[in-house]
Amino acid sequence: MQINVIIISNPLAGKEKQEISYSSYSNINVVKEIDITTDNGDIMSILEESVYDLIFICGGDGTVSSVLSMLSQYDIQKPVAIIPLGTANDIAKSIYTTIDIDSIINSISLDSLFEFDLGKINNHIFSYAFSFGYLTDVQYETNQRIKNRLGFFAYLLNALPKLPKIKSYKLKIKTDNTVIRGSYSFCSILNTKSLANMINFEDEYVSLDDGKFELLLVKTPMSPSKYFSSLYKLRNNIFDTSNVILISTKSLTIESSQQIDYGIDGEYGGKSNNFEFNVMNSAIRVAGPLSILMKGVEFYGKKCK
Repeated sequence: MQINVIIISNPLAGKEKQEISYSSYSNINVVKEIDITTDNGDIMSILEESVYDLIFICGGDGTVSSVLSMLSQYDIQKPVAIIPLGTANDIAKSIYTTIDIDSIINSISLDSLFEFDLGKINNHIFSYAFSFGYLTDVQYETNQRIKNRLGFFAYLLNALPKLPKIKSYKLKIKTDNTVIRGSYSFCSILNTKSLANMINFEDEYVSLDDGKFELLLVKTPMSPSKYFSSLYKLRNNIFDTSNVILISTKSLTIESSQQIDYGIDGEYGGKSNNFEFNVMNSAIRVAGPLSILMKGVEFYGKKCK
């Protein structure tokens, strides 16, 4: 039985353009294709008026985040599948064990639906990461070719010139259970198992559907050795109270005496000195065949192992 699909795509996503012949897949029937770069004003009317089963979101993290936010904002209840065409593909990597497009499309099933959470920061809906501080720039400014060749060391090389210019933010943070005060050079509120291919979180630290996001804080390094120690801990999932902190929370507020430039889902978000965050639990339903669901994702009340 074919699944009726509406495709929302960003043909500009990623550094290497990929042409996909959706008509070659026998298990789906394409009802409509929407180019998000040109048909933005018509998306909602198409989604509300068309007859379909599933929405394919085809693009990178920015495209996926934008569409998920829109679906949540306008209460579109149809499930989605993510076709990863971007550079980092953090959202797809957090949900699926593979980002191979053929594997995802060929095995997609409406019998395998699971829910995951979105976040809201100052009334802005986001999918996987709000952040500010020096690692925000390092994640997305590091050259992709160098990352492919050197891996994590590429981030170290890119970060070295930034050491003397690292900003320190004096913050007061209230979570569900604690109040944190201190100077930090990086802060992120996230719901992802992969962050720009720089940090990969183990299952014990991040769950996409538990009604909580993770607060990640890195204290301001006072020396190069402290700086590299922080990066090492992030890379190896070592979280303690000395200089790298990870806390799960349903809500939080951040206060600062200074205006802070921040990013949301890999894009520039704006500037503020006060932030209020809440989780939107089970906001989105994702179609993902059980065979490729990421370990730890809940499927009909049971965790994939």
